[in-house]
Amino acid sequence: MNEHLLNVQGVSADTLRRVEDACLAAGAGNWPATVEACRNGALHRVEFAVRRPVDFVKEFAALVRQAGLKLGADNTLDLFLGAPAALECLALPHWSSGDAFKIRTLFDLGLVEEADTTVSALSAVPRSAGITHIRRLRPQPLADIRALILDDDAVSRKVLSAALEREGCDIRTAGEAEAAFGLLRASTPDVIILDIVLGGTMDGFDVCRAMRANPAFAAIPVVFVTGHPAETFRLKAQDMTHARYFEKPLSPAKLRDEVLALSRNVAPRTRRHGSFKRG
Repeated sequence: MNEHLLNVQGVSADTLRRVEDACLAAGAGNWPATVEACRNGALHRVEFAVRRPVDFVKEFAALVRQAGLKLGADNTLDLFLGAPAALECLALPHWSSGDAFKIRTLFDLGLVEEADTTVSALSAVPRSAGITHIRRLRPQPLADIRALILDDDAVSRKVLSAALEREGCDIRTAGEAEAAFGLLRASTPDVIILDIVLGGTMDGFDVCRAMRANPAFAAIPVVFVTGHPAETFRLKAQDMTHARYFEKPLSPAKLRDEVLALSRNVAPRTRRHGSFKRG
């Protein structure tokens, strides 16, 4: 491993080693070679391992930013690593992951072996099969609605989840964009609660644009929430279709009413009865 990589602020030697392993396994050389290829216009498809160290994705994002690169999603919500200019092709109408581009796949990024007893984080892990939804006696106006919450702050995820679950909403959560994309592909929610400022190289607007590029996800209503209010955020949110914008803290009653109102506008073909499909 190149010594200069060890000087990246906020990135552990363990994360660097796992990135190097993924680059070598993909035949992309080491990390510096991968960075150089991206700067010359190459794109690398990224697949994060399900079992990985708890801070791996955030540290990988720091490594990507330090290299002047970005992560972007195409219209099927597959993730790609590349230079900002090269990623623009992901938004082109003809683009799809199946196109005949010479793309290397950096797979199993951050893989932790089953025998490894170190703490690992499973973003958006499905609930245990034995956990069932219990109806309360109080009214539950969101009982037939499914929501996906994407927020990189664990406390915010718990607060938002609790507020909606009390109203009967079926909730799935993710702390990272790549985990949210996997959940979207597995089962379509009725509404998405989307934090604007995320810990990776993609923000909430990037996630929304990737969804809008795919007809299967284009009409899903989005509730943008942010703890970093800015007029630019509000203006960007206004340019997004099927979207609302709110600043934290958002009262439980207001969140309930918005989710209920937005879900009623979802096209019938995108609504499904029952809980999320379990992986």
